[in-house]
Amino acid sequence: MKKNILAVFSLVMLLAFSSSAPSSAQDDPSLIKSLATNRYLLAQSRVEYLKLRNEEEKTPTNDLVRKVDDLRYKIQVLNEDKQRLMALLPEEKQAYELMKDVLMKEASIQLFIVSELGLRIQEAPAGSPSLPEPKPEIPITKLHEKALDYVSQHRYDEASRIYEEIILRNPDDDQAYLILGHICLLSGQFSKAEEAFNSAVHIDSENLNEIVPFYENIVIQNPDDDVAYANLGYAYLILGDFLKAKDAFKTALNINGDNILALKGMRIIEGP
Repeated sequence: MKKNILAVFSLVMLLAFSSSAPSSAQDDPSLIKSLATNRYLLAQSRVEYLKLRNEEEKTPTNDLVRKVDDLRYKIQVLNEDKQRLMALLPEEKQAYELMKDVLMKEASIQLFIVSELGLRIQEAPAGSPSLPEPKPEIPITKLHEKALDYVSQHRYDEASRIYEEIILRNPDDDQAYLILGHICLLSGQFSKAEEAFNSAVHIDSENLNEIVPFYENIVIQNPDDDVAYANLGYAYLILGDFLKAKDAFKTALNINGDNILALKGMRIIEGP
């Protein structure tokens, strides 16, 4: 799943940087709302389905069998409706909505587990030591989804705080470090970006190959965007490739001689 999260982040940022997206690629608010409603109903139905299946395995009854079958059919209908709605979206938007579906499905499973844990505690034999009621945490998959929503709205500070929370709860979440690094770089917090990227690479060395290509892809899609080239320069600079960083900064300045980020980058490389 973690590569899917990074793929969606890349897609969101590509759409954000693109200045020439056709109007047909814009979201239809009513369609997005319908998909969100469908996603919520599916999540609710899945949790209820898992609970009933669990009860059915313990004490099967005709009533439970009927309810399970009804829910199975409801989930099938909702999935078919989702496919119909998705087909109306542009291809790049489908990828983003699909990622939301994946995250919501995993969150539903987590909710079921938490719910069952609560039931087991409540059903403890009389006289056994009382345990505190567990306070369900927001699943990490749900936090990733919320952070990606903030990124799509250019609300990088809120997204950063969520990724910091994810890292606090799961220090081995290299994708959280990686995306946090991208957000910090895009926000001009280059020291924090370097720390986050280093942490991601320390957890999984393959993440080194996920840093620069992200910015190279944005440049390919937006060859006249001086900011995109400046960000590419800083990505190279963080990784210690000063020659390529200098080339990227020069290209940014050729497009816009007043690009402050590129000018600062050149000063870092060449000195005062």
